[in-house]
Amino acid sequence: MKKSLSLMINKLFLVLAASALLVACKNNSSSSANAASMQVDSSQVTTIKFDEDKYDFGKVAAGEVVEHEFKFTNTGKYPLIIKSATASCGCTVPSKPEEPVMPGATASINVKFNSEGRQGLQEKNITIIANTNPSASSLRLFGEVE
Repeated sequence: MKKSLSLMINKLFLVLAASALLVACKNNSSSSANAASMQVDSSQVTTIKFDEDKYDFGKVAAGEVVEHEFKFTNTGKYPLIIKSATASCGCTVPSKPEEPVMPGATASINVKFNSEGRQGLQEKNITIIANTNPSASSLRLFGEVE
């Protein structure tokens, strides 16, 4: 009886731990899909050029917060308006410029990844929606949490 009770407690603990992990890193794919369907004014479409679209943060200790700045230039003829910047996981938070980026000007998307509760190889996708064609651009942040 004690063995059965112990086994049941272990299973309950595993279910609770898995649930907590899922809640901590909820998938924002539905918000990414909604963002991708945003309408873009076709008369004001411009172009964006990122200096880099992926960043390898290497190896970090669990609990560290990794920050990276993805720099870009508005290479088009119209002001660039970043409508949204969303991440594939709640542990990754992008921040975008609130003001339009004028033609020829540079700006950046700042991304913070909180490695708390993570272990092993990590890859986080950031979707940028703007008045560009195509309207969605993808950025990647990856590395290993020890």
